[in-house]
Amino acid sequence: MTRVYGILGDPVSHSLSPLMHHTAFEALRLDAVYAPFEVPPSTVGDLLRGLVTCGINGLNVTVPHKETIVPLLDELAEDARALDAVNTIVVRRGRTIGYNTDVIGFEQALQELGWTRRRSAAMILGSGGGARAVAWVLSRAPGTHLIIANRHRDRAQRLAEWLKRLRPRCHVEVRGLDAVDVRGCELLINATAMGMTAQIEAPSIRGLTSQVMVYD
Repeated sequence: MTRVYGILGDPVSHSLSPLMHHTAFEALRLDAVYAPFEVPPSTVGDLLRGLVTCGINGLNVTVPHKETIVPLLDELAEDARALDAVNTIVVRRGRTIGYNTDVIGFEQALQELGWTRRRSAAMILGSGGGARAVAWVLSRAPGTHLIIANRHRDRAQRLAEWLKRLRPRCHVEVRGLDAVDVRGCELLINATAMGMTAQIEAPSIRGLTSQVMVYD
């Protein structure tokens, strides 16, 4: 029987996940398909229940559903529970289990780039589920200074307060996106939707030199 997978998002047309998964399925000679499901937040719960009823095997989750889909799931893995954000859903016997692979993905990517876990200064653009995973990874080193810059400062402040409770030895600062200055930072991470479409304008960034590692 053909196994069915997909991705939930809004928008989702930009996603390369269908191409990547279909290529992998063909290479591995798996009888499986992968479909994009563009669904607004108001109906994501109905679609999820319908897909599970129809026998879907698993889903990826992208913006803006990574956090809002959490209470709709039957079970959460450890990282997903800590972050309160999910980007992967596995369906087993009709039960939905949420995972967050942003954590291990980001950590492994930094290692491949030669970054070692250490006390550092970093700026994160964005404050959604992806930004939360990035902050969780970087704050593992005591004494790290994180700057969270977001268009809506109140949302960035909520992320900062969450991190301070769980990582009290990490210094967290909140800024807006109107004046991004990375002087003194070793890392700049884009965890916003910038770059997905031409309509999303990138902020002006000051102090960016070859000494700053940039990760999108």
